Amino acid sequence: MKKLLFFVLAFCLVLPLAAQRGKKKVSRHAAKMGFQQVEAFGMKYCKKKVGNWNNPLEKAAVIFFLHGAGERGSDNSRQLVHGAAQILRYCKETKMKALILFPQCPEGQQWVDVPWAETEHTMKPKPAAALSLALTVLDQECADRAIDKDRIYIVGLSMGGYGVWDVLSRYPKKFAGAIAICGGADIKEADYIKFTPVLFYHGAKDNVVPVERGRKINEALKAQGAANFRYVEVPNAGHDTWNVAFRTRENWDWLFKQVKGEREVPKKHWGTR
Repeated sequence: MKKLLFFVLAFCLVLPLAAQRGKKKVSRHAAKMGFQQVEAFGMKYCKKKVGNWNNPLEKAAVIFFLHGAGERGSDNSRQLVHGAAQILRYCKETKMKALILFPQCPEGQQWVDVPWAETEHTMKPKPAAALSLALTVLDQECADRAIDKDRIYIVGLSMGGYGVWDVLSRYPKKFAGAIAICGGADIKEADYIKFTPVLFYHGAKDNVVPVERGRKINEALKAQGAANFRYVEVPNAGHDTWNVAFRTRENWDWLFKQVKGEREVPKKHWGTR
């Protein structure tokens, strides 16, 4: 009995220490990748400048990344698990000057407040609180005169994929291009989404977000005569199609070739954009 009690007490002491070591490992992830951990407007986010920022004549692109549900929290590091390494590698290889932003959605919140299992939804009049704060952070960072306002890009996966579609629906003049992985759009907003070049992926056997999501927005964009979009449905793939999407060099080549310029976008029920 005494031995059993000893092992129980030892386990109770070791478990918190192990959990703490795990947290430290995650928090070191941002520092290891060279990201600065910031908090503004109540939103935690990681940021990093890459390329030659000593040349004032060269403007910087902006890469705005919306993570998935599994990376929510308050450690301000976990959101770098997917996508950050591939983006950093691409920027290093191409010597691209850019500001990279990874906001972190708090636990219990979503970039878009919709059930993920549904095959369609109607966009709400206002963005979700977390997404609104993330966009406020983006606007603040883009106020820097070194930023090229025609080369602001948005990327998101899963819950973040929903965020990408939501943002493209509300702000069709904001982003030069987008990548959305296994998310879902309000297909009734395709007449606004069509103004932004977008590449989107979905797994044919996704059991988290139905593949019908990708198929429906694909057909909706076709019906709207969208000029610059591509849908990739990965056969036999589940929910994690971001792995193949982010490791495909041509996807990053395509994204960063997009330049926004002037866009004539008619006003609709969302008012001024």
